[in-house]
Amino acid sequence: MDTLQAITPRQVIEHVQELATADYGPIGIVNFEFIPLANGPGVKANWDLAFRVAPADTDTLNYSRIQTIQRAIAEAQAAFPRVRWP
Repeated sequence: MDTLQAITPRQVIEHVQELATADYGPIGIVNFEFIPLANGPGVKANWDLAFRVAPADTDTLNYSRIQTIQRAIAEAQAAFPRVRWP
């Protein structure tokens, strides 16, 4: 039996937004896209998350903002490697 905690995609996005906001401040408009990964023995995470900031956002090219979101995704993936797909 798998002992890893699984959460929904929506919960992952909310968690990533909370982590990034706590570290950076308001992260602005960010579009997240889930990438399902194969399940199987030895596969730690069954998802990845890509993101794009909205073109209208004036802080789009802020490198520290992008790094903060990437770190938040990595932290969420480490904490919740399994996503329950609807």
